Amino acid sequence: MAAFAPHCAHTRLPRTLAPLLRAAGLAVDAVTYFSIINATQYDGCYSKMLVPFILTYVDSQGTVPADILKAWSQEQAELNARGTYFFSTGRFNFSIRKPR
Repeated sequence: MAAFAPHCAHTRLPRTLAPLLRAAGLAVDAVTYFSIINATQYDGCYSKMLVPFILTYVDSQGTVPADILKAWSQEQAELNARGTYFFSTGRFNFSIRKPR
């Protein structure tokens, strides 16, 4: 996870965005969260499509040996085959407006 974290330009942005927007003179009307959960891996599901991206990104950083990356990828398939796979992430939505 630590090797993948730098793929985001600002990993803590959701925690800090509302105060930054308010400081810029905008009104934050709502903050919502859209969860993405995969309890199994199947063709076309978000997490299965994400695995190759993670592998490519982390490999390009040179922080994790290739054999460890391969083992992690295989582990995801094994967890799925055993019925113990679980993936969760989400997206934040900030509803903002310029006050009158």
